Amino acid sequence: MTDTTPIGERGGQDPVAQPLPMPPGYGEQQTTLAWPTVRAKLVEAKQYWIAVDNGDRNPHVVPLDGMWIDDRWYHGGSPQTLHRRLVAKNPAVTMHLPHPWEVVIVQGTVSTAGIDDEQAARLATTFAEKYPEYGPPNAELWRDGHVLIPRKVLAWSDYPRDATRFVFG
Repeated sequence: MTDTTPIGERGGQDPVAQPLPMPPGYGEQQTTLAWPTVRAKLVEAKQYWIAVDNGDRNPHVVPLDGMWIDDRWYHGGSPQTLHRRLVAKNPAVTMHLPHPWEVVIVQGTVSTAGIDDEQAARLATTFAEKYPEYGPPNAELWRDGHVLIPRKVLAWSDYPRDATRFVFG
């Protein structure tokens, strides 16, 4: 079930940081990253890659624009796109940032955001500020937007020393 609490009003705790277990021979995990640092990377990213189940034993991977707001990832796209059609069949996805050394991987569930007029306006304004190349804000595009609700985030910047798993409650 989607959290329908208005954007910006979601209180709550930061996710729990845990050392990411290392297989033998991978080195030693020594510290965990701070969630605000990882959150900032998610907020600042211009591109996000998602992998969805293609139903034929191969993942469908595609880069998307989006916004990390209140520890949720909002993205749009036409309902005719393959990723939107696949998510409608199986909402479990993995999203990651494109940087190969500053790794952030988000695992969770995508659903229709259930966005009201005020939320759609806020998302449209935020999107237009982040991606001015797409033109002025358009709240209509966000009424059927999707939201990724994270279950787990994996992140590191100095593997394996700071490899961290964040678990959402």
